[in-house]
Amino acid sequence: MKKIIMLLLIIAMAFTLSACGLLNLGKRISDAADKLGDVAGALEGIGGSSGENNKLSFLSREEVEKKLNNYKITYTTYSNDEKDDAYIVTEMRCGEGYALIMGDWMTLVEYGAGRLYQLDTESKSGTVMTLDADDEEGYMGFGGFLSDSLFFHNSYDSSFMVKAGSDRIAGRSTTSYTFKILSYEYKFWVDDEYGVTLKYFWSYEGESATMEITEFKVGGITLSDMVDFGQYDDDDIIDLTDLFNY
Repeated sequence: MKKIIMLLLIIAMAFTLSACGLLNLGKRISDAADKLGDVAGALEGIGGSSGENNKLSFLSREEVEKKLNNYKITYTTYSNDEKDDAYIVTEMRCGEGYALIMGDWMTLVEYGAGRLYQLDTESKSGTVMTLDADDEEGYMGFGGFLSDSLFFHNSYDSSFMVKAGSDRIAGRSTTSYTFKILSYEYKFWVDDEYGVTLKYFWSYEGESATMEITEFKVGGITLSDMVDFGQYDDDDIIDLTDLFNY
């Protein structure tokens, strides 16, 4: 009976707790994206040849992905300067695997073996299941939330952006850009070397939101930096593979 209860609890964590956390973070990012999307039509109406010669040049997503394939990046998002209520997420990737960490919860994919873990890093328990090749390949790039954040500046016509200065974000050199249309105001800090957004801020009628990279490490990441399996007992990681192979 104890094993059955434990199994049910861990399945609940894997498919409810993590989903809620991801959805909450996604909602914050989605809310920001929705507000930005509101001005898309306005930009199209205002756009045209007048701004074409003023376009800024940024690295393409493809260029960035070639340069960033081994990293540890931590980012935080919050609204209206409520930093105490911020979402903090860490994403790591290397040739051995991929990890997404939110609080005490970790999603880990072990490349080659195709093993997908959902781990509670506090209780040292969780689940594991085997992915097929196509599903495993889906984890061999930037995660959805990190992707949305790093390429945030690419969502807009750069001809409307104005260089605002130079700053250091997460210990790295960045160039900042401002952008204003109607009652919306935006500011982006773009990494000078990798061409990704390290921080963005938007405000609209008294509301605001911020995303900021607080750790940006490139190179030297291994699977052991993501998880120490020696801290987990085999009995505390329940294999769900057979449960979903039907």
